[in-house]
Amino acid sequence: MPESLRIAIYYQNNLRSVFIESLILELKKHTDVYLYTTCAKGEIHFFLESLGIETFSVKPLGIKKYFPVEYVYQGYKLHRFCRQKKIKVILSHLQFSNLIASIYSRITGVITIPCRHHIDASFLSGSLNSKLQDKLVSFFSRKQVVVSKQAKDFMVREENANAAKIEYIPLGYNFSLYPSPEREKVELFKLRFSHKYKLIMISRHIASKRHDLGLKLLRKLLDKGLDVGLVILDSGPTTSALMGLASKLEISNNVYFEGYQTNVINHLASCHLLLLPSIQESSNQVVKEASLLSIPSFVCSGVGDFNDYMKHKKNCFMVDREVFVDKGGQLLFDLFSNKDWEESLCNLGGDAKNDILKLFAIEPVAKKYLNLIENINER
Repeated sequence: MPESLRIAIYYQNNLRSVFIESLILELKKHTDVYLYTTCAKGEIHFFLESLGIETFSVKPLGIKKYFPVEYVYQGYKLHRFCRQKKIKVILSHLQFSNLIASIYSRITGVITIPCRHHIDASFLSGSLNSKLQDKLVSFFSRKQVVVSKQAKDFMVREENANAAKIEYIPLGYNFSLYPSPEREKVELFKLRFSHKYKLIMISRHIASKRHDLGLKLLRKLLDKGLDVGLVILDSGPTTSALMGLASKLEISNNVYFEGYQTNVINHLASCHLLLLPSIQESSNQVVKEASLLSIPSFVCSGVGDFNDYMKHKKNCFMVDREVFVDKGGQLLFDLFSNKDWEESLCNLGGDAKNDILKLFAIEPVAKKYLNLIENINER
C-alpha cells in the first residue's frame, strides 16, 4: 500500500465505536488515515486523537426542511477536506455518509467504498426515503462493502443490486480497546438488580428490535415462579410504550429502564444472559461485547449473520423468531431450574468468547479492505 494513498474514514457519528477505532488504528500501520465526520467532535474523536490520529468534523446545518441542502453542504466540505489532505480513498460508513461519499466519488473520481451496516432496515421501517438512499448508494458506488453475507443476498434478491459490485467484509475488532468491567460498579449494579437471574437487553427502542417480547418473556418466567430481573438499556421511539407494557404486565418491579449508556460493559458484567429478540440485524455488535465477557446470548435464528457463527446450546441459545416467547420461556425455565445453571451459562459464554476472538479479529479485516483498495486502484 503506497504511503501516498491517504485514506479518510467518513462517518456520521461522534460516539465511540470500537470497530471504527480498530479499523483506523490497524490501517494506520500501512498508510496515512484520518477520521472525518458529518457531526461535531465527540468521544471517538478525542479517543483517537489521544492515540495520534488526526480527526476532522463538520457540524450539520440542521435545516431539516431543506435536507438536500445538507447533502450539498456536506459534499462541499468533504471536497475541501479531500483536496487539503490529498485524500485518495474514502471508506464511508452508515447511510447518510455513504450517499454523500458515493455521489462525490462519481463527480471527482476519488476512490470511495461505502460500507452498509444493515440488511433490511429500510424495508422493516417502511421508510421510502431510506429505501431511496440505499438504491442511490448502490447506483453511484463502484464497489460497496457489506458486513454480512446475508446483506449481499438481500440486496441482490430484493433491491436488484449488482452482485459484482458488493464485497462482503465482516466487522473486526481490536478487542483490547474494550474497557474491562469495573468491579465496584458491577457489584453495585448486582445489588440494584437484586434478582437471582438477571437478563439484559441492549438495543435502540424501535419496533423491529422487539423489546416487547423480552417483557412478555419475563412475565412468563415470573409466572413460573422464577426470581428474574430484566435490565433494558438505550431508548427510542417505543420507550414510552414499553414502560406502559411493563406496567400492564405488572412486572415494573422486575424491569430496569437504564436509558442510553456510553459504556455498557459494567451493565453486561452484572447480568447472566443477553436477550436479543430483534429481527433487524446484519452483524450485531452487542452480542460480541457480551461474548467477550463470556456472557452468552439468546437470539433468533435466521437473523443477520447469527447462524454463521452461533450454534444453539453450543455458544448461545437460539430459537425461531415466531416462538421467542413460548419456546424461550420453557428453555430458560429448564435452564434456571437446573442446579448447575451457572456452570451451563459459563460454558456457553466461554465457547462464545473463543469463537468471537477467532472470527472477528481486526487484522484480517483490515487486510481485506487494503486488498480491495489495491484492486480498485489498479483498474
